[in-house]
Amino acid sequence: MLAVRRGPDGVWDRSPRTGLGGRVFTLRSLRTRRLRLDLLSRLPHVVRGDLSLVGPAPLTPGDPRAACPGARQWRQELRPGLTGLAQVRSGSAMPWDDPALLDQHYAEHHGVVLYLAVLAEAVRNPLRAALRKARPGGGTDPVQPRHT
Repeated sequence: MLAVRRGPDGVWDRSPRTGLGGRVFTLRSLRTRRLRLDLLSRLPHVVRGDLSLVGPAPLTPGDPRAACPGARQWRQELRPGLTGLAQVRSGSAMPWDDPALLDQHYAEHHGVVLYLAVLAEAVRNPLRAALRKARPGGGTDPVQPRHT
């Protein structure tokens, strides 16, 4: 079953975001719960050039994270992404995994290797979670007896 939420504006969520060069565009996403179809529904923004596959999170105009000294410049020089370093590291509780710091780290060190690593992790995480759920026993590995 497709878990699409219906809001006051229908199944589509529309919100203004700031892109490359500070240009504001309207980001359209499916309102989904269980499945991450909202990311797939954003692919037309990649084709149009509003988003990249990997990059910092697209912020709303006036977001305070974009107003920090230095952040305004690199945010305007990079195309925001469908996924990014902050998104693939979001499950970690490490203190340096603050999304703003991870976006800044990506901006300072972005290149082909980091781009591909983030993209691979973005694909691997949902697949790993799906495989855990599909395993008998609710995703836990039973303890195997040792034979000596």
